[in-house]
Amino acid sequence: MPEHFNESSFNQLPIIKGKSYWIWLASWYPSKSSPTNGDFIQRQAISVSAHHPLIVIHCIHDANALKPLYYDFTENESLIEIIIYFSHQGNVKGLKNKLVYNYLFYKTIITFINKLFSKIAIPRFIHVHVPIKMGVVARWIEAKWKIPYLVSEHSSEIIPIKPDSFKNRSIFYKYQVKKTFQNAIAVTNVSKAIGAILQKTFKLKEVLVIHNQADTSIFKYKEVEKPVFRFIHISTMRYEKNFTGIISVFIKLSKIRKDFELIIVGEVPDGIKQLIEYASKLFTIKAIGLLKNIEVANQLQQAHCMVLFSRSENFPCVIVESLCCGIPVITSDVGGAAEAINDSNGIVVQSEDELTLLSALQNIMTNYNRYNQEQIAFEAAKLYSGSNIANKFIDIYHRLKLI
Repeated sequence: MPEHFNESSFNQLPIIKGKSYWIWLASWYPSKSSPTNGDFIQRQAISVSAHHPLIVIHCIHDANALKPLYYDFTENESLIEIIIYFSHQGNVKGLKNKLVYNYLFYKTIITFINKLFSKIAIPRFIHVHVPIKMGVVARWIEAKWKIPYLVSEHSSEIIPIKPDSFKNRSIFYKYQVKKTFQNAIAVTNVSKAIGAILQKTFKLKEVLVIHNQADTSIFKYKEVEKPVFRFIHISTMRYEKNFTGIISVFIKLSKIRKDFELIIVGEVPDGIKQLIEYASKLFTIKAIGLLKNIEVANQLQQAHCMVLFSRSENFPCVIVESLCCGIPVITSDVGGAAEAINDSNGIVVQSEDELTLLSALQNIMTNYNRYNQEQIAFEAAKLYSGSNIANKFIDIYHRLKLI
């Protein structure tokens, strides 16, 4: 059973009793167990906290923990991040293991919330990011303290393309997600397309849209000499990203012309390495692995065009980051991937349509001078900067009369 947080532990938290805080419960958030998980939520939290004090709470297992329970907290101006760790190997296969994992998770977070609410003023509302698992916690808070909650869904699991999509989940999982959405005072999504699916699936009155944001302090236009036409692809290269389709099309392109190169950013799965090695014999392709955000921005600034050919997406951060660097984007029309793209900043193709993608690659190389990179970056920064996205959250809070 998890240890209880004692009074001395809570006295370490930089929280002043009676001070007004907004509270976000994040099912995804960066931690030492998963450093990049939900980093887009963290960016939003940083932006929103510039307007009002914000506490973000995330609970996750630590497979290497030396004690049953511990937590880390950071304070950055008006943002307090509390990461609670409990000892467990993770929510791996096996009913018994999953039951133990869920027991530890909910016991840990509920114990923490009870103690936290005794230390600070009870918040006027809770904002959940990703309905499972923190949506269950928000419903418990609502029942106990009559505190309303809203939900932001960031995943695209409602699209039935992935093995772990919503339609393939357990009856219990589906029930919990449905209850979380239907009991919320509002639901938001990062794209109109996925929002519409959520609205229809769960019979919601409406789903509001708050797009992903880019860190415009690093993702920005920079004039760089580019001697060779450089395409760039940034992803996990899992099935839904259809990286094999991209390589197939670039091999076709290499038979037509040789004046280009392809840069791959991201951790390359074992099954993909041989494919890249084969392609490297036909054209210039470089896999440079996982990079920090500042390094990703640098790679984008040196590129001519971002290429995505996904089978499933919501509203990819990498698209708005590319646009903020002034880089036009070729993307497949899945989920909300095409919502940021128009004739002035890219080309939209159909998923799996390799001939159309091949045509788009040739089109953008031949007619690249029609794209004004500075203007692309300027327009994207207006839409996807942290200050603009923060205002979207605050407008919704005002609309719901929460502030």
